[in-house]
Amino acid sequence: MKPGTLYGISLGPGDPGLITVKGLELLRQADRVYYAGSRATDGAESSYSRRMLDSHGLAADRLRGVFVPMSEDRTVAESAYREAFAGLLADCQAGRRVAFACEGDISFYSTFSRLLAFAHEATLPVEIVAGVPAFLLGAAVQAHPLATGPERIAVLPRLRVADELARCLETFDVAVLIKIRGVAAQVADLAERHGWSLLLCEHLGAPNQFVSTRPDDLRTRALPYLSLLIVRRTSP
Repeated sequence: MKPGTLYGISLGPGDPGLITVKGLELLRQADRVYYAGSRATDGAESSYSRRMLDSHGLAADRLRGVFVPMSEDRTVAESAYREAFAGLLADCQAGRRVAFACEGDISFYSTFSRLLAFAHEATLPVEIVAGVPAFLLGAAVQAHPLATGPERIAVLPRLRVADELARCLETFDVAVLIKIRGVAAQVADLAERHGWSLLLCEHLGAPNQFVSTRPDDLRTRALPYLSLLIVRRTSP
């Protein structure tokens, strides 16, 4: 691990065993490990990444949380990103070995993406360690391939209107929906109407993992923010 370089480390989707060997080795070498988290409107802080880091036995005094406000006003989040990057940059310029860790794959809809943009602006050297995104673990849990042969996959984050999914599946065979709380019940209705198959995934790889193929669970469960849904035009 080179001092003065920022390392983006993918933690994988929840199971501590799914981090890469390279990623874990770098985390153990780092002087500072920043990690992704969120801050609710009431000020409460939480971090899925921190729980995963704790499972690897990293010393708490090396860990630094980056808690981004959960707000539709992205100027608030931008301020948190800039403050976090100032700390990262200072540590790198001081010659420390610095890592930023985030659940899933750090290049896929990750908190790190904004920090990476700042790093490029500052011409700070960056190395990224890829990881397992949650939707691939979802496919593995179901023990079916996510796609085969000519099948096409679409990824839809924060779907606002369920009919957008119907239009997508006119062209694609599989859709991966991320952060689905706002349209979950509508998607369940569409799935039953069109005969689509569903796989709802919550807390993949964690002790409280939940997976379901029942449309009613989309209607009745209090879905976590990072829940995901795999939708197929036909049964796997």
